[in-house]
Amino acid sequence: FWYRHDGADHGFPIWQGPIRVGSGWNAYPDIWVAGNGFIYGRAASGELWMWRHHGFRTGMALWSDGVRVGTGWRAGIRHVFAT
Repeated sequence: FWYRHDGADHGFPIWQGPIRVGSGWNAYPDIWVAGNGFIYGRAASGELWMWRHHGFRTGMALWSDGVRVGTGWRAGIRHVFAT
């Protein structure tokens, strides 16, 4: 589901959504956002996948196909930071 926090600049509880923009994310034990619509998911196999949500500003369900961008990302990795 897509949500947008329109009150973030001032700390106000102003939100848009929810809008369903995808499904199947339960196949990834860990998912994180890197900004500008980029989403990463670590599969249980240790593969790292990346998607781009082109509708991240509007809630449109417009996605690029997933791309495997790495391997070896097993559960022993405790923290991942995106900048």
